[in-house]
Amino acid sequence: MYLLDTDILSHLVRRMPSPVLVAKLAKVPPEIQYTSSVTLGELIYGAYRLAERTSVLLQRIDEVLGPDLAVLPFDATAARRYGELRAHLERQGTPIGDAAAARRYRPDTWPDCCHR
Repeated sequence: MYLLDTDILSHLVRRMPSPVLVAKLAKVPPEIQYTSSVTLGELIYGAYRLAERTSVLLQRIDEVLGPDLAVLPFDATAARRYGELRAHLERQGTPIGDAAAARRYRPDTWPDCCHR
């Protein structure tokens, strides 16, 4: 599973996305690409912040995400995993700053403490 975060998707929404990023994602089968409801909300928020470009950005977001990119909910279970993962990484000396940073870690790379 690849969880595409706000940083990755916002780069793809740009008028001229990075060819390196596009090529890298093209190698990942679409059926294992996901994003979260938090990420979608952040993209929509960003579009509405730029009032003069909102409609163009919303259309571009829909084009980039497409109908097939699964949007995973960020529910209580996910919040608990995030808290556990953040504490674990902090104890190891590799802290992350916030929930946005936590989404950059693919679940298959999470430490054993965070899998259930």
